Amino acid sequence: MNVIGHPYVAKRVAGRLTGDLVLGSYYPDIVPFVPGSVFEFEEIHEGGKKLLDFLDKYSPGRRDLALGMLCHSAEFGADGFSRSIAERFESKREEYGKRIAEASEISLEIASRARFHNFLWWGVDVQLLRHRRNFVEDLAKKISQIDVSEAASLLAECFDKEIADVSQDILFLLRSYTPERFLSIQGLVEIWANMAAGLPQGDNVNVEKAKRVFEDCARLLEDSWEEILEEIVVEVKNNMMNLRALKPELRF
Repeated sequence: MNVIGHPYVAKRVAGRLTGDLVLGSYYPDIVPFVPGSVFEFEEIHEGGKKLLDFLDKYSPGRRDLALGMLCHSAEFGADGFSRSIAERFESKREEYGKRIAEASEISLEIASRARFHNFLWWGVDVQLLRHRRNFVEDLAKKISQIDVSEAASLLAECFDKEIADVSQDILFLLRSYTPERFLSIQGLVEIWANMAAGLPQGDNVNVEKAKRVFEDCARLLEDSWEEILEEIVVEVKNNMMNLRALKPELRF
């Protein structure tokens, strides 16, 4: 799941799209996409429940930050399906792995394993861009209105970090998320190129080559992307409803 898919799932689960929901849905990607992050993976990727408990006590009006995190996470959210899309298209792994390796200047092993599912999820984002245009335009507007300062302060206090370090992490992650990039395939590839450069392998993405892979992944998913997303939304919503049984004050 990527920059359109994660907030899309969060919006479908919550029944609304807010700036906090969008920002929270991006928090888990701080690790691994921000080099030298102040957070450990488990803290920020799977820390939505901890943030929710904190916000319930100190800032209940900002619960959407935690809800976005939870909808992204592996335990409760969309990342629990992270590898399933690759398994679904296992027969294409070798073919696409070679193309991804060439487009990203990384090893064939990395390209055909971790990056294969990354690119397939970008194919889902391309389909959302094409077929859920109103949502993507609304998402771009929300991104243009995000104010990191107070959100970073809350995140820092919850996880006992320095505010300046947390702000730096968030701003680094969001630096490539310019609203206009969400409105074209070219822009999505540029976002990925910036993000992937921060990975441990230091991917050097050729935008034109990667764009062709994005488009072909979208074509590969033409008949199944909606079914895949609906399955994820239903499962994440069920997970959130189970959590709501413990915290009935949650609004979704």
